[in-house]
Amino acid sequence: DGIFVGDHYHKIVLSRIIKNVYTLKPAGLAVIGVDAGKIGSQYLDNSEDDVDMFVVDRDGLIITASNRSWIGKRDLDLPYFADSDPKLNLEQRLESTADHKQWIVSHLQSETTGWYVVVVHSKRQLVKELGQISQVTVTIAFLCLAVSLMVTWLAAASITKPLKKLSRSMRRFQTGDFTQRVFFEGNDEIGLLGHGYNLMVQRIKSLINDVYASKLKQQEAELKTLQAQIRPHFLYNTLNTICWEAEKKGDKEIADMVYSLSQVFRLSLNDGRDTFTLEQEVELVKNYLFLQKNRFRERFEFEITLDESIKDFTVPKLLLQPLAENAVIHGIEPLAGSGLISIRAFRKDRTIVLEVQDNGVGITPERLQELHQRLARGSSISEEEENAGRSGFALSNVQERLALFFAGASLQVESVEGAGTRIIIHITVEGP
Repeated sequence: DGIFVGDHYHKIVLSRIIKNVYTLKPAGLAVIGVDAGKIGSQYLDNSEDDVDMFVVDRDGLIITASNRSWIGKRDLDLPYFADSDPKLNLEQRLESTADHKQWIVSHLQSETTGWYVVVVHSKRQLVKELGQISQVTVTIAFLCLAVSLMVTWLAAASITKPLKKLSRSMRRFQTGDFTQRVFFEGNDEIGLLGHGYNLMVQRIKSLINDVYASKLKQQEAELKTLQAQIRPHFLYNTLNTICWEAEKKGDKEIADMVYSLSQVFRLSLNDGRDTFTLEQEVELVKNYLFLQKNRFRERFEFEITLDESIKDFTVPKLLLQPLAENAVIHGIEPLAGSGLISIRAFRKDRTIVLEVQDNGVGITPERLQELHQRLARGSSISEEEENAGRSGFALSNVQERLALFFAGASLQVESVEGAGTRIIIHITVEGP
């Protein structure tokens, strides 16, 4: 009791015997006194309101506490343990008061000293804190709801606004306004939709213009066809009248020429049809060559051979006549002597072969190579080139019509300069 004379504070006193290191006999006593209040102020004074903390030993003596008036008292002297049974040990009393109706008592025992650190929470304060937490939670939820509504509205507006714009443009487009266009920024789905809509409007406008132009051309063609149907009858009747008059006057040559000319016109028009039988095509060529022979006054002869088995085979109209015309103009006309034009149509296995051959001036190797290249590429020669004396125009025209009418049909050109030219057409047919 005499230690720290005059010091009235509560102390935690620790003592230990000091022994001689040589004899191991007690040589003295080390005593350390620690102010309990100092420990409380250092470790326990930071506790919150309505929260009490204290340290109690195994016997229930309060060593230090957040409330310094408790130091040195027994745990049973505190209001938290007033209802506890004194016969119970300290740990049992702590357990019995852990879930009081007014507070919550929690504790932890030190493995070194065996002392207990006890924390007492007021349930009222906890409920108050929970209420504050709920208020904060509600406030945060309200703010989140407001932000989410705003974000949703902005997102919806970014989608619906372009769609409304597109809808208004489509309504104007339905009324026939083909100048409609929509312009959306970005490359997202809305932007791609606007781009596709613009392409669709442009394409529909082009198609309508094409249909309109096609309809005009169709009406023009119908008008021309109607005119063409009227004119041939007048032409046939006139030519027949001239032919009869020539017959009456005994001019057989003129009558034959007029008759051949009438046949050429009749077969060429063919009542507006685009196809011939080979028999009709050969008849047209025969009449054409007859007229040309009279024109050139015995400058050439011609012979035509048609296989009877293929006379009813259907071909595009004017298939052989342009080739015969080429033979006359480009082969026989420049020839100094007498020429010969031979036309053959026969069948070889599953191929129909059409040949137009002359013994005229032929084609130069350079010009022949150019013709082969043009025909291989499928490119035609302009009418200006044809009018200038080049034969490729008719050949390209015949080749194009063959390709449209027959799959796999071919046209070949063989020529030797100074010896003549031969045009060969191969048409593959089905059946025996």
